[in-house]
Amino acid sequence: DLPFIKFDPSDALGLENYKLKPVSSFVRDRPCAWVDDELGEDVFVWAQHRARPTLLIRTDPRMGLTDEHVDELVSFSTRIAGTEPHD
Repeated sequence: DLPFIKFDPSDALGLENYKLKPVSSFVRDRPCAWVDDELGEDVFVWAQHRARPTLLIRTDPRMGLTDEHVDELVSFSTRIAGTEPHD
């Protein structure tokens, strides 16, 4: 069983992105990588004001997750872990 976040569009409370509040509550003060095809300006403002490392990747819904996105996620996780990638 993996943890998951339940989204309810009716919980938006005037936010541009209804996923922001549940994601923010889930990640709390931990580093966060958020991959989504629906990232509004409010999500970018939230990310800029977080004290912890935060990576936002906006995907194209027609393409999904690409190799470049995966490379960016690996690089981000390596940076926040303070380690170098191993071949």
